[in-house]
Amino acid sequence: MVEIPKSYHGKPLIHAWNYCATDGVPFGAVGRYQDKDGKKDIVPFFKRNGTNWTPGIDLNPRPLFGLDKLANHSKDKAVFVVEGEKSAAAMQSIGITAVTSLGGSPAAKQSDWTPLNGNKMIYLLPDKDEPGEHYMKDVYGALMALPEPPQIKVVRLKGIPDKGDIVDWLQGWVNNWDGYAPIAENLHEPLKEKLRVEIQKAEAIPEAWGLVGSVGLVGGGCWENPNKIETDTLPVQALQVELIPEPFRAWLADVSHRMQTPGDFAAVSSLVIVGSLIGAGCSIKPKRLDDWEVIPNVEPFAL
Repeated sequence: MVEIPKSYHGKPLIHAWNYCATDGVPFGAVGRYQDKDGKKDIVPFFKRNGTNWTPGIDLNPRPLFGLDKLANHSKDKAVFVVEGEKSAAAMQSIGITAVTSLGGSPAAKQSDWTPLNGNKMIYLLPDKDEPGEHYMKDVYGALMALPEPPQIKVVRLKGIPDKGDIVDWLQGWVNNWDGYAPIAENLHEPLKEKLRVEIQKAEAIPEAWGLVGSVGLVGGGCWENPNKIETDTLPVQALQVELIPEPFRAWLADVSHRMQTPGDFAAVSSLVIVGSLIGAGCSIKPKRLDDWEVIPNVEPFAL
């Protein structure tokens, strides 16, 4: 266990969540401090001062909460991503593999999502508010930027209130549960069965999220939907085979047919090739009594 202060800026410690490595050894914690008026501070403790833990974190990228749960979880089985340690711990308490990132809705891009590389299925459970939607959009972008991105679906839990989350959903089925204490073991399977019903209604990624996290974008960056390309250029008439000089006609027609490309491609390329072979060896003198000379071939640089 990571022992963190019992109070922070005058607010008492409500609960703490340990961040553990894949071997289960804790390397930091996040504490929730809250006063009687409901004002809260979510404080990371990943620094050491001797034997004491102090506020702050220097890790970049930041680790996921739930690495120890992923360690023994088959990549063929689904993983759930939620917002916040409280939500992830609630799901973990009933035997579901769930992870989250440190720092809440604005900080998804600062985390290391590579532990989910190669997983077959990820379910995103957004909180029912705009920050929750934004958070999952960023998570989606980060997951799609992985070398082996998973299949991803969104689960929108029925019946949770505005700004609600998976904890609120579970509290709707578990009487007098405070959202922190372990849920009675006899309720685990019934709750998982209810969640399976919700999963059956999982949705595809919303179009409003746009083209995000595509291959090549670092850190889950976002690409917006591409705009329609418009041009005032008039369409070009297709090159007719009859317009190609007879010595080249059969050859270029055969090349175009084999490559399944417009005749222009092979014709222009052949002009460059022949032009480079002729070089300055052939010229035209338009005026009979003048030394004006024109090299009419196509220079390879011209294209």
